[in-house]
Amino acid sequence: MLIPTNARYFQSFIINTAMIKANLNTPYKILPSKYKRYQKHYDLPSENCVVVPTKAYGDQAVCNVMWKNDTGQLLHKADLMFDLTNLESLSAIKDFILYELWESHHNHDFSLSNTPSVSDAN
Repeated sequence: MLIPTNARYFQSFIINTAMIKANLNTPYKILPSKYKRYQKHYDLPSENCVVVPTKAYGDQAVCNVMWKNDTGQLLHKADLMFDLTNLESLSAIKDFILYELWESHHNHDFSLSNTPSVSDAN
């Protein structure tokens, strides 16, 4: 059966987007091309954030986000929605500082902790 070219493209697009999945509770970072978007939308220092998906909904995920401010204080925001295509996995070598932040705090339950959320820090 011959499929018209545009239909073949559409079929390929559906297959490729359906394969997007998040590895839950693993560290990601925001793509540099999306820094401004998330900085403006969530008021985050996007280039310094570790994003950890906790629940996936298709190509979207609910994530916890953590970072350190200029004084070294750990801050976080919980349950933020991210498009998975705007995230990339952290590399332990290339993204050493962010990976180290995640490694030292990934077992931390921020919902029960004394770690200030951004709303507490202000």
